[in-house]
Amino acid sequence: DAAALGLFADEIPENVTIDQIRSMYKELRQFVDDAKAQASS
Repeated sequence: DAAALGLFADEIPENVTIDQIRSMYKELRQFVDDAKAQASS
């Protein structure tokens, strides 16, 4: 959803790099995967 993406972009400081966003995304995915694993066990 473009509106949600725009909202998310507003939350990102101007000086954040693509690498920082990538690592944040990886951490988020790991967190979600861990939560799913715990929920299914």
